Amino acid sequence: MGKVIVTGATGFIGKELIKTLYENGESITAIIRNKNDYIEQYADDIIICDMDSYNELHKKLHGQYDALYHLAWDGASGEGRADFKKQINNLFRTVELCESAKYFRCKRFVGIGSITQIMYRDYLLKEDITPELTGIYSICKNTAEQITKTICANNDIEHIWTYCANIYGIGDDTGNFINMLVNCYLKGESPCLTAGKQLADFTYITDIANGIFAAASKGINGHSYYIGYGEPKPLCEYVKTANALVNKNVQSGLGKRDFNGVSIDYRNLDITKLSRETGFEAQIPFEKGIKMLIQYERGEYDNN
Repeated sequence: MGKVIVTGATGFIGKELIKTLYENGESITAIIRNKNDYIEQYADDIIICDMDSYNELHKKLHGQYDALYHLAWDGASGEGRADFKKQINNLFRTVELCESAKYFRCKRFVGIGSITQIMYRDYLLKEDITPELTGIYSICKNTAEQITKTICANNDIEHIWTYCANIYGIGDDTGNFINMLVNCYLKGESPCLTAGKQLADFTYITDIANGIFAAASKGINGHSYYIGYGEPKPLCEYVKTANALVNKNVQSGLGKRDFNGVSIDYRNLDITKLSRETGFEAQIPFEKGIKMLIQYERGEYDNN
């Protein structure tokens, strides 16, 4: 049994990760912002500490920790991604947290990033582009990855970074695409979508949490890992599946507007690396995951 710390413990991924860690016998210290934050019953210890006080966190921790899972990040979705002050503060606090890890004898720092990091990292290297403000999130995430990797190397702390794929599942209130789509169809509304030719790899939340744990517990020091179902396909295929299962009498919404965003080039990703190095395999195909989500939104889901 290991002893671990989790920041961002009350977020969509954080709640599921804590459950996964508990099921794998880990002793969990959850870091939350304030006493009113909801936290799952799986944590052994709860420490109240907001991001701006991370440099003081070591004073509240005792003993040695096997891993620090860092998920806390303001403005990780929606308009917050374009808020440069918020994103730069995220970067600064992440670096402070990583630097302080040496004081509570943390063995491994595990950073949680996203596929958006890779998407914008490659895009911003191109010339004659017009970057979107939401790319500020990715710039700060990529910078956080490299700075924490450098700090860990110089503080004798192992470093793992993960890029989470497109996430969906029960309990998501962040406005992620699939959850938004299901709710739209349930209301009988047709969303305004592009033709959906760009590739995506939607992955159920439990697979994301299990992938993070696999990377953290079995991954190689200094390596980064993509966590996804591993079978990217055109976005329109996911949309059509959701439409057919939720309400086929509502138009899918595909093709209503032009696509002006940035596409992910999966050729620049080693999507099998996590499997090769840790043995992890995603378990929930999209059709199964979407059916569970639909049942939940309809009030028909039985967790047992």
